[in-house]
Amino acid sequence: FEKCGNVAGNLKKILEMAAVRGFSLVNIKKVYVSFSVFDGRVGAAREMLRNVSCKGMRSSNPSCKVTSNIAGDYSDPFVEVTFTDGTIKRFDTTKIKTMDMIAEINTKRKSLQQQ
Repeated sequence: FEKCGNVAGNLKKILEMAAVRGFSLVNIKKVYVSFSVFDGRVGAAREMLRNVSCKGMRSSNPSCKVTSNIAGDYSDPFVEVTFTDGTIKRFDTTKIKTMDMIAEINTKRKSLQQQ
């Protein structure tokens, strides 16, 4: 049974990597990431900031504005994405994993591409 667990874990990692590979900033106008340096629940927000700030991601849509607020208070971490159609999606990153955020963003992005 241990091997089955490893296979399931590996499959999950492969699916997560595929989601990240399919992720881009196409059809996204702005990404705003906010978190507090004093809050221990900032993992998903920081990971999303890292993902959208890398050179390859930024080159997928150079006109997309990526900004961050690294606060010195105990405010809740969040990611806010503004799509090219004006829709704004705000994620409470204490309640969602990075891969789930990416999946939701990709779904919206791809629906805009088909319009």
